[in-house]
Amino acid sequence: MIGIGFGAAAPERFRDHALSLAEKWTPIIDAHRSGHLDLSTLSEPDRAIWQKGTIEPTVAQLRAIVEWPDVEPRDLRCPTLWMVGTRNETAMQSVEAYSGLLHGTPVTLQLAPGLTHEDELTQVDTMLPRLRAFTEAV
Repeated sequence: MIGIGFGAAAPERFRDHALSLAEKWTPIIDAHRSGHLDLSTLSEPDRAIWQKGTIEPTVAQLRAIVEWPDVEPRDLRCPTLWMVGTRNETAMQSVEAYSGLLHGTPVTLQLAPGLTHEDELTQVDTMLPRLRAFTEAV
């Protein structure tokens, strides 16, 4: 697990953001599907976002995420490396809440000092060696 926390898949702020985006874009998606979308009714930034073609799958993904059940460390059945950048505020809140509950679970926590969520996913030279070492050890 990289850069996400245990508990709710969509913590409150993320959930609110996801639901807000779904509320905004659902009528536009519906208009598109019915053949009645008039792109001139969208603001220029929204039109640019729409034309990338990622809105429909993003809204579907966000809707799914807010419905996922909570996941607790004890729910995992295989060795799991939980890597979190110390500048990933949301995931660090989960670290604070769950680090004391990891004993007896298959979860190993590793912190990546100074990394944000984006860094966790892009700093390959920092993250990949840790992943390889964990995988080879288990």
